Amino acid sequence: MTQFDCPLCDATASPGTAEAPPKQKKTKMAKSMDAMKKYMIHPDDFMNRNGFKIHRDRFDGTDLEKQSVNALYYFFSHAHANISPRDPGNMEPPWSAMATPGKLFDPKYLPPGVTMGEPAKMKLKDRMKVLNHILDLGELEFHHWKPRRGEVMEPVDFDMRYWSRPPIDPEAEAFETARAEACAARPVHFAPSRIPGSGAEGSASGGPHSDESLEHGPRSARTPRVVISPYGSYCAARVHDDSLREDHALVLPPTFAKLPDPDDRLPEGADPDNLDAPCSVPDNVEAKAQWCWVQASRSVHEGRLPATLFKKCVTLLSEIPFFHNHLYEASNFRKQKMTPYLPPCLTWSAPDLMGANSAAASHELEEFITCGSWCYTYKGEEYFAGVEMAWLLLLGILMLLECDVGEDTHHYETFTRVLKAFRNFLRDGAT
Repeated sequence: MTQFDCPLCDATASPGTAEAPPKQKKTKMAKSMDAMKKYMIHPDDFMNRNGFKIHRDRFDGTDLEKQSVNALYYFFSHAHANISPRDPGNMEPPWSAMATPGKLFDPKYLPPGVTMGEPAKMKLKDRMKVLNHILDLGELEFHHWKPRRGEVMEPVDFDMRYWSRPPIDPEAEAFETARAEACAARPVHFAPSRIPGSGAEGSASGGPHSDESLEHGPRSARTPRVVISPYGSYCAARVHDDSLREDHALVLPPTFAKLPDPDDRLPEGADPDNLDAPCSVPDNVEAKAQWCWVQASRSVHEGRLPATLFKKCVTLLSEIPFFHNHLYEASNFRKQKMTPYLPPCLTWSAPDLMGANSAAASHELEEFITCGSWCYTYKGEEYFAGVEMAWLLLLGILMLLECDVGEDTHHYETFTRVLKAFRNFLRDGAT
């Protein structure tokens, strides 16, 4: 996440508690902040610690229309959280309350005739009016804040604001987090630590392996195995450019605590004996990206899949910023009347890649792949179908490679055409 420079000190999280906290998804604001890498609020931008200046020239070379949603989330979430004790990345701004002029901020911050609402749901022309208006004013300030499902509140004292909390010892935080997770976990016996390999072949025997618990004694008395996927923290494949980390730019390179990542655990319904089955891939972006990368590297696909182009799409999709319809659920396309129609065989809960091994299923899958399934049309306008559908497109291509039926088994040209269009879409979405 892009670091928000506060007027007094860096914002930090509160120490962990003895009870393991539930895993939370990033909010829309947090993802929009990630996307606003070219714009950062600096300490000298603040006015009276309640508002901040906004500079149009920091958007030079940026397509304002494409960044309008992210920019409005960024500015309004920071301005709203700035007078509260809550971090802007973890608090949804009260968009409904903002629709009432003067309730939370001076009406001068909105252009005439425009009602403020959640940026992603506003019309483009209204978003641009609001964005251009505050860029012209050059500032934004709230005089009240409102927690979700709470009452409108006065600004809290400076020493209670989220940016005024003193930094905590990172080792103490890591200890508290590890202790909370240990207290909440079911006891298991782990085998000696072993770093999984990263073979080129995507098979259970020749590909990456996982850590799993020891099994002693008769089966009835054995401790259930806890299997950790090689896709994720163990980095079965390098999907991203290492230069993006920019560790060389740091005076002192960071030291990371080696703690188990809950996202590396196999999902419910996984096959511990086949870690390359779709059902065994953890439900997170990094795991899916590494899994797709490894599958595309299998020598059996040589000459049948444009692997370099496929991998480029994997990287772009895993790094794409948050934008409209990002979290639209793929289940909406399981209905026959929806276009694109999502075939029943195409699912991450599949036990293998052979789900389309009949002519009818293979035909349905090919139609899904070739119809531009990352978008759909509603009332004459085209919309992003969501990241779930985008990942299913890549899974579908790998599945069709395994399940070619009949005489026409060479899809290289088709895959190239589809993946080029998909790559161009992802590139546009990343800018």
